[in-house]
Amino acid sequence: MSTGDPFALISPLRDEASTLGSTLASVLAQSRRPARWVLVDDGSTDATREIATRAAERHGFIRVLALPDRGFRQPGPGVVRAFQAGLAAIEELDWRYVGKLDGDVVLPGRYYEMLIEAFEADPRLGIASGVCLAPRGRGYRREPNAPFHTRGPCKVYRRACFEDIGGLEPVLGWDGLDGYRARMRGWRTRSLPGLEVLHLRPTHGRDGWLGGARAGRGAYVLHYRPDYLLARAALACLRPPYLLGGLGMALGYLGCHLRRVPRPADPELAAYVHREQGLRLRGLLRRRP
Repeated sequence: MSTGDPFALISPLRDEASTLGSTLASVLAQSRRPARWVLVDDGSTDATREIATRAAERHGFIRVLALPDRGFRQPGPGVVRAFQAGLAAIEELDWRYVGKLDGDVVLPGRYYEMLIEAFEADPRLGIASGVCLAPRGRGYRREPNAPFHTRGPCKVYRRACFEDIGGLEPVLGWDGLDGYRARMRGWRTRSLPGLEVLHLRPTHGRDGWLGGARAGRGAYVLHYRPDYLLARAALACLRPPYLLGGLGMALGYLGCHLRRVPRPADPELAAYVHREQGLRLRGLLRRRP
């Protein structure tokens, strides 16, 4: 690598002008900065590109890549395609780790230092992240997060794992699909419980209660078991927006099933997802009185 650092960072961005300054400041304050940080403007209609360009003019390790405006936000596929465009901008770097960072996240000062330490301590750790705290009332509360699930807004991949799973697939639920594929191939995935980041918008925060429906559609694409999906939806009913979020999740999944929405044609993956979810569901049930 030309800079001698094995870490690169990519940020798919669309209309992040209100929060991008805070994200920029938190990366610039990192104890371990990336060798290159590619800011991919995915057709923003606000000042996102201007903010990113000013940052690149001040800091040589930041690059800006502008994609044409498709005319609408596209959660899932659009985010992955923007990330893939950013990968092309780090081709000449001999990177060992690559991070995906949203433009509405504020990181603690040793975030990347601690994640890379975790990778170097565990050769089978393939994907890692911190945990997200989202706005709730006048403060922040931790978003629900299983220990094996890595957070899409702020995750890091080991290159060997990233290549083993074939990179990211441009589908809803991509940030669960990557974890299932990694674990299926013998990699470990984890979120470090003491490593907290501020997610300035809650997950699906732009979508209101319809975010539950999007989560349900993503679960269908990931070959979720119906009973596991219903358990997830029941738990979602207990969190804001309470009943509507869980109902939206169940309806989103059911709608995809009835329409036979295409999903990855991978019988090995589907079998693995069902087996892992069955084990987790039985473990959950055993903990109930």
